[in-house]
Amino acid sequence: MDDLVALALDDEDLSELSACRLGRCGLKLSGDEMREMQYAASGAGADWKVALQQAFRGAVHMNA
Repeated sequence: MDDLVALALDDEDLSELSACRLGRCGLKLSGDEMREMQYAASGAGADWKVALQQAFRGAVHMNA
């Protein structure tokens, strides 16, 4: 998990990740992972980028 702390998506990647939908996503995410990303981003308000970074790190960690 320590290696994942340095994992950071740029603004373009975050925007793309927030728009991911099943069948329309540039990242290999499961439907559950996409829903998790959407939930994290939508529930965080102005801090959606931070929340999405954390959710993405969590998904990567679970798949490692």
